[in-house]
Amino acid sequence: MLNTDINSILRVGSVMYFSTMNGLLYLDLFNQEWNIINTTHGLYDSAVWDMIERKGSIYLATANGINEISIANHNVVPDTEKRFEILSKSSIYHMVADSEFLYLATNHGLGKMSWKDGEIVNLSKKIFHKIKFTEEGVFGTDENLWFINDDVEEINIDDARKIEKDLEIGDQFIEIINPEDFGRRLINTGKQFLAQAIRHIEKQAIYDYFHERVGTIV
Repeated sequence: MLNTDINSILRVGSVMYFSTMNGLLYLDLFNQEWNIINTTHGLYDSAVWDMIERKGSIYLATANGINEISIANHNVVPDTEKRFEILSKSSIYHMVADSEFLYLATNHGLGKMSWKDGEIVNLSKKIFHKIKFTEEGVFGTDENLWFINDDVEEINIDDARKIEKDLEIGDQFIEIINPEDFGRRLINTGKQFLAQAIRHIEKQAIYDYFHERVGTIV
């Protein structure tokens, strides 16, 4: 097995997938064979932060956008519909999904993409390295823990500026909710999620430091 950092693990049938800093590593449990998919096979970047499985494909969150991998043959699926083209220069730190939407934590903020038509809605300009979807909303962390209800509601700009002074008309606004208003289940979920997020932030900081120095002597 390669000596590499593992960011997430996924099992689909008899295959184990490992998102790593050197690409997507996978193990066929039946044949005990290791293989890797990286930039030489068409990945946008070898740093794979996260992955999800949906309808016969695995979607990879990379440092340069999203790749789709076929579970059947492990080939990179061309983005012929250009669904992810807008994200091609974005670092995708984490993803969560339900049947309708794909939630994306990126270096440009928190977004929500429709599986149906590919439309992306910006939910927040805050940079989250980890997110978690619940029935009540989305947890996000930028070293602090946030809770975002993504229902679209309007708020008076003067009232919003009392909390975030730099807001302009049309900007996304996140109301800070007192954790004491959470139920026990949400609090426990938040604690577990925050511990995982801290580890992810540490890895991201190391990657960013050396990625900016590619081609130089360190």
